[in-house]
Amino acid sequence: MKRVISVMIFLIVCAIVNGQTVGEKYLLDRLGSQIPGHPAAGNNSVSVKFPHGSVAEILAYDNATGWYEVKADGSTAWIIKKYIGAKVGTEIPPNEVPPCIIGCWNLEWLKDGKPRGFPENTKGGPSYEERTEKDYAAIAEVISDQLQTAALVLVEIAAFADSGTVRSTELDRLCSHLGENFLYIAGESGKDQHVAILYDKRKLRLNSSVEIVVPEKKVQQTDIFYRDPLAAHFTCLSGGNGGVLNDFILVGLHLASGQDKNKNHDAAMKLLADTLTYLIHAGEYLPAGENDIILAGDLNLDFFDNKKELQLVAMENGSWDILADNGYPATRLAGVPVTPKSKIDYVIVTDAMCGSAKHVEASQAAVRQDLAGGEWDEWRKVFSDHFPVVISVKPLPDDD
Repeated sequence: MKRVISVMIFLIVCAIVNGQTVGEKYLLDRLGSQIPGHPAAGNNSVSVKFPHGSVAEILAYDNATGWYEVKADGSTAWIIKKYIGAKVGTEIPPNEVPPCIIGCWNLEWLKDGKPRGFPENTKGGPSYEERTEKDYAAIAEVISDQLQTAALVLVEIAAFADSGTVRSTELDRLCSHLGENFLYIAGESGKDQHVAILYDKRKLRLNSSVEIVVPEKKVQQTDIFYRDPLAAHFTCLSGGNGGVLNDFILVGLHLASGQDKNKNHDAAMKLLADTLTYLIHAGEYLPAGENDIILAGDLNLDFFDNKKELQLVAMENGSWDILADNGYPATRLAGVPVTPKSKIDYVIVTDAMCGSAKHVEASQAAVRQDLAGGEWDEWRKVFSDHFPVVISVKPLPDDD
């Protein structure tokens, strides 16, 4: 009897190794590269390469090398421990996972040492001094506590290229108030004002990102993408247990200034739609076949005025949904004194994400004017001339 018990204990110990259990599934993690699979434990020759983000089942563990045998994407191979990422968990049912708040916010030239207020300050309105540390803390509190942000496209951000990446002193300062769970990526184009995406790593995993570099093309005397689109592929995380649910592509936009530049905006959106179709079909930088796409940012156009952007109309009538209906609130303060007037910030999603059984139920994005409490000038002084515009994305099991 003692011998049988000792054998059973040995088997149990062997089935649970270093926190990974044989039969459990984990994400393979090597952002930007494929994961090498080997024919045997300790054998450095490569027999297969697994894509980053593949779901792998643990088949066995080799005590001598610490390597794992896994099955992923129809292939079996041995890999080293560092490529085993988050556990694919089902501990939290999808309907109990809090929604991911996704959106955009133009932070009105987030650049230290620069006053704000244009163009109203050229028409008798005030200029606003550079933001204080207290102002940065207030912005962080809105992002983390009021909005409960998962990912937010930020525009008019000061940034600079640094050793192959793009950094922002101002976003670093903001993240010091947000805490270590908030990270960002930023585009290189835009000179003084860049596009960035801020995200909470507890809620989303960044799989890949790409700045969609568009050669200069002028329409109505202005480059259609002075600030190139910034695209990121995210996966929703199921609470804090490391499991994953649906994934999506988020594209940050800041179109040319001027609501009269409808032809310019048309050309920009047409080129963007065509480029996204190509990238996703080819699987270049973004995952092949991904149907869940969110476009968000300051489009500098009013979808409801008489200067129609025909490309947006075609998108709305096609496979996209502009989450703004009649009665859509103003997203920007304007005039002297400032009041909510302009409708220029939008969130647009693919039809694949919409509907009661899908990821996005609401037909209209939330324009968070309520955060200002009617104190328009004070809001602009501390925060911005724009309001955050957000949607709620339900983390659900995915089929693409």
